[in-house]
Amino acid sequence: MQFKSAARWAGLITLALAGIAGSTGCQLEELAQTPGGGSTAPSDPPPSGGSERKSAPEDVPDRAPRPELVANAGSGVSIATGLRAILSGSAAGGTPPYTFAWSPADGLSAVDAPNPGASPLRTTTYTLTVIDSAARRATDSVQVTVTPIPPTTDGALPDGALFTQGNGIFIRTADGAAAPFRARGANLQDTRGCGYCLYEPSNAAEVQRRAAALVGDWGADFVRLTLESRPIPDNPWARPAPGVLDDPAYADEIAQIVSSITDRPGKYVLLSLWIEPTVDENGWPTPQTDNVWTALAERFVDNPKVMFGIVNEPINNFDGAQDAACWEAMNRAASAIRAVEAAHDAAKHVILAQGTGWWSRRLEYYVSHPLSAGGGENIAYEIHFYNPAEDIDALLSGPAAQIPVVIGEFGPDQQMTVEDCRTLMDFARAADISYLAWTFHYGCAPNLLLDTRDDAENHPCGIGMPLAPSAWGQMLIDEFAVPW
Repeated sequence: MQFKSAARWAGLITLALAGIAGSTGCQLEELAQTPGGGSTAPSDPPPSGGSERKSAPEDVPDRAPRPELVANAGSGVSIATGLRAILSGSAAGGTPPYTFAWSPADGLSAVDAPNPGASPLRTTTYTLTVIDSAARRATDSVQVTVTPIPPTTDGALPDGALFTQGNGIFIRTADGAAAPFRARGANLQDTRGCGYCLYEPSNAAEVQRRAAALVGDWGADFVRLTLESRPIPDNPWARPAPGVLDDPAYADEIAQIVSSITDRPGKYVLLSLWIEPTVDENGWPTPQTDNVWTALAERFVDNPKVMFGIVNEPINNFDGAQDAACWEAMNRAASAIRAVEAAHDAAKHVILAQGTGWWSRRLEYYVSHPLSAGGGENIAYEIHFYNPAEDIDALLSGPAAQIPVVIGEFGPDQQMTVEDCRTLMDFARAADISYLAWTFHYGCAPNLLLDTRDDAENHPCGIGMPLAPSAWGQMLIDEFAVPW
């Protein structure tokens, strides 16, 4: 997340007005109803004086036929063994309200909801039956294809390493099997601290203290560490903050912070170039960004619990016209990482490519054009979601049914409310999508911490401040306490 311009708001409004056409399902029964997409026809008005009319006069015209009832079970999906898909059932026509019934029940989180989670052990065809209030029925079917996860016996992936299969991310277990990567956490600023820590000496110990609170006291198991490079300070009183290529001490600090997290059992880090001067005006990686990733890949090549997030947020490209060009830049950066791994004969880390536009919201291009770097293995895709809950289907549900997805940012900001956040987390948990809230900070909204600094004017970094959760932070703590 970064501060957005008016142009961004224009793009948000434009896309919010765009409609998304859905496929039709199986039409079974015609019924006589009024036109209007399922609205109930108005009844005849009562006569004057309040008396009840027993029958309609003969000159009242016959009611027009309603559209036939249609059940739509959604498009087929493919999942890896152990993961879940969200079925996209819906109904149209007929006489609302509708009753939904799925069969068989095997692997379903509910049989009477339009959008249940499905985690069958084998490829299964589910049938959706819709009944409207006039007792008409319609059915449609959808297939959930289950792809087995091949065991690894050659030691190519170390214990605890992450890898992708189908539309999921998995953890390699000690017996050579795999378990779904179901991780929840938050963004965490590095020693530059969203600009607040550029007025005091760099303090990696403070970031490690905050990381320990996040993955310890709060119960997170996933941290997006945001790297923040500002070679030319925004303020004359601030110190320069060059990147890892030009500041070896800063590179060492990042390594210390990452180790303090990943040395703990079951804790993972997404390393992200959040504020990075080498990206272009669209937020895409350039060849200079590839050099940054070459250095970072060298540093973390032997740490299997680190993911690499190529950039922060590709901006603009609201209509997708630049999708192919953004793909080329992402794929080139991913290839730079894969070259380092190949040179070390190391396992391939999971690389996250960000959405191709609209501040990392656009994922659909990757469904038909997944990155090909390193044979396309262990590539996942990152969305930043600051939208109303009703946008989940349009922006997230469809792509996540086909490709591995991580929610890299979200929070009660812009168009998103606290309740929208709750709905998104419920959806992510049902669909086995790992997520990272924004952000474990007090001044980089939406903030998970209260501002408890004693002397903010002279010590803006907040070193040693109590790490008290905001209302947004407490909501996250409560969520982490609920078993996945």
